[in-house]
Amino acid sequence: MKTANLRIENPITGENYECQLSVIQDSERSWSAIVVNLPGAGGCGDTEQEAIDDAKRSVVGLIESYAEDGVDVPWCPLPIE
Repeated sequence: MKTANLRIENPITGENYECQLSVIQDSERSWSAIVVNLPGAGGCGDTEQEAIDDAKRSVVGLIESYAEDGVDVPWCPLPIE
């Protein structure tokens, strides 16, 4: 398992968010990226980079969805390393 930190811009407000990913190779040809500090966000792909890119799209989609519903994004505190 690998970890990665990403900065993702809120497409609505322009704010930047720090996201922490756990990236896992599920099989020889499958990768998953789970956003540790945003419940429900993650992605998958045939390569590590595809999984990370899919997770980024997931975060943006969730941010937009919460904004449309008028609800705050439920960020979780990042673990202390």
